[in-house]
Amino acid sequence: GGAQVDQDEVVGYIAIEGGVATLQSSTGSQMTMAAVVSGRSVRGWKNGKYDVPLGTDLSVGAPLAVASQCTHYGGDGGWARLRGVSSSAVKVAIDEDVNCDTERSHTSEIVSVCAFSGPFVL
Repeated sequence: GGAQVDQDEVVGYIAIEGGVATLQSSTGSQMTMAAVVSGRSVRGWKNGKYDVPLGTDLSVGAPLAVASQCTHYGGDGGWARLRGVSSSAVKVAIDEDVNCDTERSHTSEIVSVCAFSGPFVL
């Protein structure tokens, strides 16, 4: 058997509709946001980097981005990790723990990505 990790967790989430939106803060500044879901194309950390197109150009060199794994295929668990960002795509891979085994290859998964043109205060 493999190692077991037991630890209480606090889970939080936000829900964002897919697409592109421009938001205005209470201070009057604007920020563009893109939210997309990939196809089943994002593989493991050892397998490389996978582009998730944002569907728009956020017109900044390095937007702020987050990613989340939407599916759990295969026998090993994993989580989405960013491997790079550009104004029009986010590079993502699925990473795995190395406690139960040391390989970091992974089958194809679906991920969601949300990217922002800059910091924003509501």
